[in-house]
Amino acid sequence: ILWAVLILILLLAAVVAVTWRSDLPAEELLMKYTTPGSGWMMTGGQNIHFTDAGEGPALLLIHGTSSSLHTWDRWNQMLAGPYRVVRVDLPGFGLSGPQPQGDYSREMYIDLFEDLRQALEIESWVVVGNSFGGKLAGYYAEDYPEVVDGVVLINASGWPDPDPSFNIFDLAAGPAGALISHCTPKFLIKRTLKNVYANDSLVTDELIDRHYELLLFPGNRKALRERLHQDYPDWSPETAASIACPTLFLWGTEDPWFPESVGRSWADAMPNATFRAIPNTGHVPMEEAPIRTVAQFQPWHQMAIVP
Repeated sequence: ILWAVLILILLLAAVVAVTWRSDLPAEELLMKYTTPGSGWMMTGGQNIHFTDAGEGPALLLIHGTSSSLHTWDRWNQMLAGPYRVVRVDLPGFGLSGPQPQGDYSREMYIDLFEDLRQALEIESWVVVGNSFGGKLAGYYAEDYPEVVDGVVLINASGWPDPDPSFNIFDLAAGPAGALISHCTPKFLIKRTLKNVYANDSLVTDELIDRHYELLLFPGNRKALRERLHQDYPDWSPETAASIACPTLFLWGTEDPWFPESVGRSWADAMPNATFRAIPNTGHVPMEEAPIRTVAQFQPWHQMAIVP
């Protein structure tokens, strides 16, 4: 038994040694991933990275867990012209880095969005969110209905799933998460991306590098674990019904985490919702099929928001 335990410990130590990754220098990542439209805003004791491009009706684009504002690159390219497109790196992700007080509460995010709107002198905007960003978009519309013209939820989290699937974030939030948060080899990032894309041939080396390197921005992995331990309320038919503004659901039909049935149930509970399935796409259809998702968004915006 002692020999078996010793061998197990040695094997575990070897795995940790091979997969352990240190943070990358912040300066190098800032030089590589800051965009020509990048701006910085101090709020809550933190310097938040955002971009602001284009003129016209304003949009706020909110990314999901372990992503960054770059997830909206193609939307920004196509829409920053007829629209004013604002993207933000949420605290704990991208170039914004960890929240100094470790505050990843619902209130912190909502205050951030409102501070950003006021700083940019935007009267009102449509709020677009993917995954965890969709949950936050809904919260913001609930708290500030007077400044939210509409909401777009793209494979959003927040609606109870009767049959939830296990994913990598469940593992990171578990007892082994403190160790796992430092054992982040690039092949693990590649595997996760191929899982959430329906067409994994679209998972390029550039995409893998970006997710991998921004995950290794100083403090982001610890911040991820702290954020996963927060308790964010799920939506219910009653709370969903309180959002009266026009809402568009765009849902990748091959999402391994949030099936189409979840999105349809959520949309059915809302008084002013439109549901559009995006076939043959996974959890991030705005990345996999930017042209098709924008083609659904713009007519909806013209009909539901502009009048």
